[in-house]
Amino acid sequence: MKRPLLTAVAALIIGFAVPSIAEAQNTVAPEVGQQIEAVATQLLEAYNKHDAAAFVLDH
Repeated sequence: MKRPLLTAVAALIIGFAVPSIAEAQNTVAPEVGQQIEAVATQLLEAYNKHDAAAFVLDH
């Protein structure tokens, strides 16, 4: 009875630890996030205006 309980506890610990480690490594600098938002906003505005020339990514 001790072995299945120990296995379940170990699986829970690993299950919670892995996503938190992965999340910490996949962070984006605030400046990069702002640049991405600016480009996305420009693309959305160009799309809404049906402006194909402005929609082309020349950034």
